[in-house]
Amino acid sequence: MTSGTGVILVDTATGSQAWTERAEDGRNAYQHGPLLLRDRVEDALTARRGAGLPPHSAPCRTVAPDGTRRVWLPALGGRSRDLPV
Repeated sequence: MTSGTGVILVDTATGSQAWTERAEDGRNAYQHGPLLLRDRVEDALTARRGAGLPPHSAPCRTVAPDGTRRVWLPALGGRSRDLPV
């Protein structure tokens, strides 16, 4: 989600949250809950850069009828990862 001042990530299964807020020198990032979402985003961005992908390649997300959520990257031959339900 986006707010008027930043970005908010929420994992509804665990209640984990990550968000950004404006600061004088840019943005501050925060996280709370059992899944450290900010850390996971940073890890994913680092892996994408390591794979030679541009920083803003859009991943795809699908939700199956049983509720299984999957994120995948077309540029990596469809390599995917299931998300917590």
